[in-house]
Amino acid sequence: MKSPNRFVRLLSATLLLVLNIPVAKAEHICGQGKTREGAEYRYCVDSESDLDEAVRAKSNLIYYLHGMGGSENTWATAAQYRPLRAQWSATSPTKSSPVVISVSLGPLWLLTESPKIGTRSLQAVFVDDIMPKIEARFAIRNPYRIALGESVGGFNAVQLLVKESAKFKKIALVCPALATIGPLSSDDEVNAYIKRHEPYIEAEWVKNSMALTRSEFPTETDWLKHDPFMLVMRLNRQSPKLFVSCTTQDEHGFFEGAQRFAREAIQQGVQTRWVPIIGGSHCNQTEASLKALGEFLTSP
Repeated sequence: MKSPNRFVRLLSATLLLVLNIPVAKAEHICGQGKTREGAEYRYCVDSESDLDEAVRAKSNLIYYLHGMGGSENTWATAAQYRPLRAQWSATSPTKSSPVVISVSLGPLWLLTESPKIGTRSLQAVFVDDIMPKIEARFAIRNPYRIALGESVGGFNAVQLLVKESAKFKKIALVCPALATIGPLSSDDEVNAYIKRHEPYIEAEWVKNSMALTRSEFPTETDWLKHDPFMLVMRLNRQSPKLFVSCTTQDEHGFFEGAQRFAREAIQQGVQTRWVPIIGGSHCNQTEASLKALGEFLTSP
């Protein structure tokens, strides 16, 4: 005897054929490239509808910037974005879904101005070399670009928001790595930060991340060029639209920084949507927060 689930699947497939209902053709295409200096990068391009049709329809183009330990496959495999991808897939027969480009230069990379590849900064390599090559590869012309940065990718997206605003229409910061302490903070300031976020904060992670940022930004001048709370003061009413979300119990304490960044962006006149997520841990999503993010990513 056929199982009920199998019967339902067969019936659904038959109805699609009989009624001539179009079926979404999701695409996941990955590759790798080299910069002018010969440095390798990897990328994946995802669309929940036919990619060529999405490109012809000039669907929104989203650059997904992964967090620490992620890769070019993170967007396509991350469980927290599965409902969003499913929603786009469900509507794709009548409306082309956004095109998502995920780029990776390793498990941890920062879009800093300090030279990282030859004589060029990683930020310049990403914007002036990697982005144009991938867009040319898929015949994407004059796109409506959005950057979606998650965790450390959120820090990178802030750099794009301020320094490359002409190239992006929107920036989404999801659980962004925006701490109200940094490499210039004293041990007392770091300990006070940890104390404010007990009992859910991972104290050792905070201390290790401080060591990492101090090695990445060894001087005050280095840090001030990249400090999100200095950069936000350069925003204005013409800056890209902004989306910020974070859980209130982020174990790295990022809620405090995300809330402050959103508030100060609003004060600078930036059209900003701030979505706090009650409870949860780092980068958790809820149905409501995903709905808000989806609306932001797909609207004009």
